[in-house]
Amino acid sequence: ESNMAIVEFDLTTGFMPVIETLDSLLIGKIIKRYEVDEGLVTLYFDSLSANPTCIKFKADREVTVADAKAATFTLYDYYDPKLTISQNFLMEVGEGCSD
Repeated sequence: ESNMAIVEFDLTTGFMPVIETLDSLLIGKIIKRYEVDEGLVTLYFDSLSANPTCIKFKADREVTVADAKAATFTLYDYYDPKLTISQNFLMEVGEGCSD
């Protein structure tokens, strides 16, 4: 199990998160808190384990951008930020975690 962990989603240009879906992560106690700064969504976890954690929230395309950059997520330990993993991903309509 980790210390406090942070996941940052740098969304594809033109997308913004749907706040109500982030609020549902709080209500379900999946996350401790979140912050949104334009297209950057930061989620805070008390800890993470080796077990998979499904994080679902919606994002709306507010602007269509030609040659938009891929989205990126970065996971790191709050107290030891050198423990970091980062991955690019494509934002697809209707994708989600498999149950």
